[in-house]
Amino acid sequence: MDLQTELDLGNQCYINKNYEQAIIHYDKLLAVYSDNFIICHNKGLSLLKLDRFDEAIPYLQLAMNNGYAESWLAYGSILRTKGSYKEAMTAFANAFLLENENSAAYSNYGNSLREFGKPNIAIPFFQLATQLNPSDMTARLNLSVAHLMNGDLLNGWKYYDARWFYESDISFKPILSGIEYDGTQDIKDKIVFVYVEQGLGDCVQFGRYLTLLQNQGAHIVFLCRKPLARFFRYNYPNIKIYIETESDLTNLQYHYHVPLMELPKCFNTTIDTIPSVNYSVGDDIINYWHKRLGPTNKKRIGIVWSSNRNNFITRFKNINLETLLKLKSDNIELISLEYDVSPEQTKLLQDNGVIVYGNELGDFYSVAGLMKNLDLVISIDTATVHLSASIGVHTWTLLSDYACDWRWFINRDDSPFYSLMKLYRQKGNDWDGLIEHVKKDLKILDK
Repeated sequence: MDLQTELDLGNQCYINKNYEQAIIHYDKLLAVYSDNFIICHNKGLSLLKLDRFDEAIPYLQLAMNNGYAESWLAYGSILRTKGSYKEAMTAFANAFLLENENSAAYSNYGNSLREFGKPNIAIPFFQLATQLNPSDMTARLNLSVAHLMNGDLLNGWKYYDARWFYESDISFKPILSGIEYDGTQDIKDKIVFVYVEQGLGDCVQFGRYLTLLQNQGAHIVFLCRKPLARFFRYNYPNIKIYIETESDLTNLQYHYHVPLMELPKCFNTTIDTIPSVNYSVGDDIINYWHKRLGPTNKKRIGIVWSSNRNNFITRFKNINLETLLKLKSDNIELISLEYDVSPEQTKLLQDNGVIVYGNELGDFYSVAGLMKNLDLVISIDTATVHLSASIGVHTWTLLSDYACDWRWFINRDDSPFYSLMKLYRQKGNDWDGLIEHVKKDLKILDK
């Protein structure tokens, strides 16, 4: 057996994301070269890509025992995914101790610090990573997010373009003809095509910049996600709004184009110059939900305990439903603002007197109409809090201790994006303690 040929075949399968086939090639090699730590590392990586973490660890450890820094990096990623954060940081540190010019090791170590809410300490590691490898877009994005989280928005926006390349071989930024707006051009009487990116909450949060473009005399065409289309059409009747995936933009005419979340950079936004927002919805939808809810003498509070997004970070943000239901009291009527509620959760909610609408909630315009009938919304970090706070509903946002989003910054219980939002920060992964804090504030609110 020719080692190099078989190794090349396995590596090519890995590059093509055919990880199962790559493992077959590596196993052939390991049957002959069982102590070859490079082959062990490659098989470990393939198993990691298939989420077979426990199987991957022994192969990575053999390479780690041979001082292979890349295996320490992969092992750190497994530990991070499994929730062993401090051990993951040790693994990343071992990687840069073995290879002191390994940019990914510094970037991963810094990212762990940032996820622990230490952006100040993390920034030098990101800076070193980008100096060592200017093309490392992951490190560049991590640096951007650390600055943003630290409240240094100008430096954060400077590097935020790296989001287009994050964990991708090529940019996923759409290729559009014409000139991209960068904040320097005169756009009076010009057509500016703005298109959405990232999540629904991001769209609500940064939609406020459409007003700033209008104030400069621009005519705006906005590419919006379907659940938000009616909401934005109501709030921006003078803007031409298209729905993403449902609109033919082949013959769209414009002078400039710009992604929505690039606009804060275009307007040189600092934490003190974030534009205010005051969205609204029509009396028709407010009255519809008023009739559906019926009369009550209790305070009505909307709740959200989980995010529909399925990624690594989500599981830290979600709160156990039983824990959140500790908020119930004789003076409160809880309304679920969750869309996807399982039959088991529905029964639990109804057994606890919670009103459940589920898929009846409809699009964001409809949900906003329901929210305008509430006294308060209490939710984890999801699109719900952006919607409720942006339409003038008091909102209490429950934030996880680990992996808190940069949008909430650090060491503050208010948000410069929303005047009616209060932030509740978890400490030591303790949701129960946080809910007890919220319950005390609810009692004060009830007086």
